Amino acid sequence: DNIEQARLSRELATIETDVPIDTDLDEMRLKGPDNTRLVDIFKELEFRKLIEQITPDNPAEGSYGIIATKKDFDRLVDSMGKHGCWAFDFETTGTDPMSCDIVGVSFCWKPEQAYYISFVASAGAFFDKDYILSQLRPLFEDKDIKKIGQNIKYEMVLLRNLGILLKGVIFDTMVASYLLNPSKPNHNLSDICLEYLGY
Repeated sequence: DNIEQARLSRELATIETDVPIDTDLDEMRLKGPDNTRLVDIFKELEFRKLIEQITPDNPAEGSYGIIATKKDFDRLVDSMGKHGCWAFDFETTGTDPMSCDIVGVSFCWKPEQAYYISFVASAGAFFDKDYILSQLRPLFEDKDIKKIGQNIKYEMVLLRNLGILLKGVIFDTMVASYLLNPSKPNHNLSDICLEYLGY
């Protein structure tokens, strides 16, 4: 009585082996992902760990120098005084600016070029904390030199503890990150670099 359904069932269960397929098998080979598009998608979805896995470990080529001599330091201070705007960031031994010690400070006023001054004595490197601070004080206190930083309130407290009043602050990258995305869980420099610079 159900011969037509039986024939249909047989037809549906039969693999067709003569279907014309016009496909180049080489085009079907597995290729690597489009990392540029992936990073954009991962940024939008805030998949930080996945972004880290597909972005390069090192930043773009540039000139990043450590100030190793007094002569280099004096030259740096002279250059900083001539520039109307620069970014800076202190490295410290802790997260409490009231009790931590300074390890070093970096300065930048030009893309892909920055300088680091160590506050820790090491073999052969220039180190004189009092001299460094005495030369940097007028620059930090000059309201006409515009300053940019990450969590600059921390730097203000740190410098005030050293008797230096930071003036001329115009931008804080941490505050900017928060304003762009208040629901983001982290606004630290590593996350911001990953999100906006890709490393």
